Amino acid sequence: MRKTIPSLNWLRVFEATARLGSFSAAGKSLHISASAVSQQVSALESHLQTPLFTRGPRSVSLTDAGASFVPTVQQALESLEGAADSLFRGSSKAIVHVQVSLILPQAGWRLGCIYLTMHTPI
Repeated sequence: MRKTIPSLNWLRVFEATARLGSFSAAGKSLHISASAVSQQVSALESHLQTPLFTRGPRSVSLTDAGASFVPTVQQALESLEGAADSLFRGSSKAIVHVQVSLILPQAGWRLGCIYLTMHTPI
């Protein structure tokens, strides 16, 4: 049976926690609470059925499984980021022409066509 892929959010939170060494630091960098980080890491650990961190009073440390998982997750996130950049933030420009006809029944008259030209990067 095919396993489902872990949530992208779980992976982002895992990577930030591994890189920064604490739930609070990861939460600050991701603009979420430390408890939200802890919950997402726990959800990922439950999904993978293995602990990824050893929890201490003020920090966390990677388990062997977590340490071996970090490079794969970092590479995957970098790959996704690169693909998104090349697709959606490329240097090519496209001209989009939008034609809109408006009819205002309350006013009883027709506004002609409005032509809008937008220059947006695609």
